[in-house]
Order: sequence, then structure tokens, then C-alpha cells
Amino acid sequence: MNWRSSATLAALARMLADRRRRRLLASGVFAGACLLALVVFTAFSLPRPVDRTLSAAIFENGAAVGETTIALEGELLHTPFSEFQTYTGRLWLGCFDPARKPQSDAILKWVIPSEECVLLPRPGSVSTFAEIEAIYADLELRQITIQLADGTVISTEETPPPELLKA
Repeated sequence: MNWRSSATLAALARMLADRRRRRLLASGVFAGACLLALVVFTAFSLPRPVDRTLSAAIFENGAAVGETTIALEGELLHTPFSEFQTYTGRLWLGCFDPARKPQSDAILKWVIPSEECVLLPRPGSVSTFAEIEAIYADLELRQITIQLADGTVISTEETPPPELLKA
């Protein structure tokens, strides 16, 4: 071999090494992006614990007649890459019989983030209390209005929606 052919071989070797380096860099960037997407997906799909007790007023025939509490103990889960959000846990009204507290399971589902109304399709299907007809709640479960089957409204708001207060 003469010096020209060995220089050519060295140049070819450098070109191949550069190609390998670029491919490795590109695959590393791709792998890093995939790892970042996985971390973000996992972080947003973790359930957030909810453990709070809210003061609420009891309304009958459109007038406030007393006070009670609404207790929530469970998890709030937002499904990543969708508009679904679900609360699973206990929903307890202080005005109910305390002996029934261990059976106070509820599942609340929001389909659209701007939707504040969480309707129970039929009593007992997503709440163990047959008395609860409908639940209106914000996405953070800080403002809750509960309509009971007998027309009573329990709300954390000072003035719940007027359509619920009709006699």
C-alpha cells in the first residue's frame, strides 16, 4: 500500500466514525425524548389524594335551614391525553346517619373539563346513597352542590343555582 491509499482508508474510517457518532447522537436524542414523554405521562396519570371536609348549608324550599359538612376522602384521577377526570372514594354528608359512613362510596366522573355538573344516572349506581339525586362539583372538588331526592339542596356555595332551589 502506498501513502495515498492509507490516507484514503483513514479518511473513510473517519467518515464512518462520524456517521456512527451522528446516528448515536440522533438515537440518544430520540431515546431522551421518549423518556421525557414517559415521565410526563406517568406524572399526570398519578392519582391525587383528596382528603377534605367542607362546610355546607342545607336549603329546603329555597331557604337555608341549617348547616352540615361534606367530607371527601379518596383519589382524583385525570386521564392523560383525554378530558376525563374521576373521583373515587368516600363522599359523606354530615347530616346522614353516622352508622352509614363506612358504606359511603362514590364515583364521580367529569367528561368535559368545563362541565361542572356530575349527574348520577340512577341512585345507587355511583353512590351508595339512594337519597342523592345529583351532584354538581367543580373539577377541584372545592365547590359542591348536592341535590337530594326529597328536594333538599346541600351546598358549599352561599347561593346554589336557582333552578335547584325551586320548591
